[in-house]
Amino acid sequence: MCELLGISSREKYELNDLLEEFYSHSDIHKHGWGLAVFRGSSAYAEKEPVQASESEYLKRRLSCPIIEDDILAHIRYATVGRMDYCNCHPFIMADSSGRSWTMIHNGSFFNGGRLEPYKAQQAGTTDSERLMMCIIDEMNEAVREKGGALSFEERFAVLDKLICELSDDNKINMILYDGEYMYAHINRRRSLHILESEGRVIIATKPVADGNWEELPVNRIHAYKDGTKVAEGTIHDHIFRDRDHDYETFLSEHADL
Repeated sequence: MCELLGISSREKYELNDLLEEFYSHSDIHKHGWGLAVFRGSSAYAEKEPVQASESEYLKRRLSCPIIEDDILAHIRYATVGRMDYCNCHPFIMADSSGRSWTMIHNGSFFNGGRLEPYKAQQAGTTDSERLMMCIIDEMNEAVREKGGALSFEERFAVLDKLICELSDDNKINMILYDGEYMYAHINRRRSLHILESEGRVIIATKPVADGNWEELPVNRIHAYKDGTKVAEGTIHDHIFRDRDHDYETFLSEHADL
């Protein structure tokens, strides 16, 4: 599938070594790369539908110090969606309150009926983009009902409920950033790992540095701010197992995307 990297830190520090290690995995995940950095409430994505290790742009980008506190990075192995710019992660969208959301995702939707309406609206062809659109719609509905911007607790409650519902028969490994808080969720075992230290959290599909990495706990959403966990969501029972799904049929049905 794909690999994800998310970093939440209390202070900015140089990330070049971590990013170089992460992007070196693109010999397998060769269908695109992306990087999101944040300036206040604004998110900026750099991405290309090319193998990260062959990108001249990325080589130049990594030749200069990248000093940040929060980032998201992605390398893509395409299952659904062509090798196009529009299908590369991260995806950035704003809700109706003006809050910018950024998402990277590694997963598959076998029970994707709730996302079907977004096929006619999306720019690309991935179920990941449709997931992002669904999240934004849920936030917009909550903003409409409240009549104003949502607090962290309200945003977390919306995500918690939605991810619990969507995880049924779907693989949702994702990291999401709302301009203040970083959220992570997996429902497939051993598909995201976490390295925690004082004021710093690194979440990655595979370890990208030395240290005492642990598996991110499955089947509930986690929230972080400034390198510290601040909330855990509802534990659901929708564990995803590859053996329960016919990937060959799934891929053949989506081969034209």
